[in-house]
Amino acid sequence: MDGERGLFKTLRDLPGTDARSHMVREVFRGNNNYMKSGTNLRRVVNKLNGIDFNVAAERHVFGELYEGILKELQSAGAYGEFYTPRAVTQFMTDMVAPKLGEVLLDPACGTGGFLTCAEGPLQAALREAMGA
Repeated sequence: MDGERGLFKTLRDLPGTDARSHMVREVFRGNNNYMKSGTNLRRVVNKLNGIDFNVAAERHVFGELYEGILKELQSAGAYGEFYTPRAVTQFMTDMVAPKLGEVLLDPACGTGGFLTCAEGPLQAALREAMGA
């Protein structure tokens, strides 16, 4: 654990009023660092900084990154976090075949895998409906 003078404390108390500072403070509020390597944490932060969460494909990359982490964690299920393989979420979404105007619900959301799988076809349907 990083203690009260470590990196997580600094991130919880990050100054600034911009959206990114606020997001970092919220993410690290109430969390402790159990990662043994500061280098690994830096690599994770670098990857996150490179993701534009306003772009669907990049949000999908983030979901895959998180799913990969969960998959590697031996204790993932102990905390209610379960990894559903992307092929399974894609198959289920294809079978449900959501249509424009329907409500999507993923009550266990997690990484948003089901919602991400539905987003692409729905956007294509919207473009087609708008004649684009």
